[in-house]
Amino acid sequence: MWCCGETSIIGIWGLVLTCETGLYPVEVESDAKVVVGWINDSKHYSSDVGLVIDAIRKLLRYNVSCSIKFVSRKANVVAHTLAKLTLSCEEDYVWLEDFPPCIWRHLLEDAPDCV
Repeated sequence: MWCCGETSIIGIWGLVLTCETGLYPVEVESDAKVVVGWINDSKHYSSDVGLVIDAIRKLLRYNVSCSIKFVSRKANVVAHTLAKLTLSCEEDYVWLEDFPPCIWRHLLEDAPDCV
């Protein structure tokens, strides 16, 4: 079983991988303050999680149009709702021009001009 920090890392890893799609800029926002700190500091972590952190750092270094920052959960309801959704998914999903219905209300609240 993964702890919440490890789950956040996997979610961030997926978002950072979008940097490789050529869709720029990518700004990853996470409410996992500790995880964002792990990624943004220069320490080496000797674990499976450390390997993922190193890979995320490498992607961020080579994709200057990609960044990661901490935001509070209240300011990031869409991301939190998506993260909860992923915990119940048994398959991988990719939404390029659409989004899951569970975030519609939150999108309207967060960015009414974008939907």
